[in-house]
Amino acid sequence: MQEHRQRQNEEDWAWLMADARGRRLAAELIEYGQMDEDLFHGNSRDAFNEGKRAGSRMVLRRARDNFEHYIQMLKEQNDERDLAG
Repeated sequence: MQEHRQRQNEEDWAWLMADARGRRLAAELIEYGQMDEDLFHGNSRDAFNEGKRAGSRMVLRRARDNFEHYIQMLKEQNDERDLAG
């Protein structure tokens, strides 16, 4: 049962990352976790921030499992930033 669920999860992520809409969603979830920022401030929000990061790490790991689509996602993000100016 667990093996079936894992295979199904991998297929779901491959499907999601194959479409530009899915890649945008994955990119937004990764960005939400602020992976490139220091979120430790020595207060009670630290646990919340680490929870956000844990979710983003999971999305990032799954996105990278579909490496070709992950690279495409990064290119699309870069193109959107260029258009935004």
